[in-house]
Amino acid sequence: MFKEVIKIIDGGQMSGYKVIDETDQTLWVPDDMGNSNRVMIDEFVADGGTITEENI
Repeated sequence: MFKEVIKIIDGGQMSGYKVIDETDQTLWVPDDMGNSNRVMIDEFVADGGTITEENI
């Protein structure tokens, strides 16, 4: 499961997500519903998780 989900904004456009999992590993996830980790982000939110934003 995920500990933290951060939406990455690059030049005003969303470019994907940075996800920290329970082992503190960082994953870079594209905004593509075909990606299993992207589906897990929606489950994280449904379970009460919050997505923060980071501008790069």
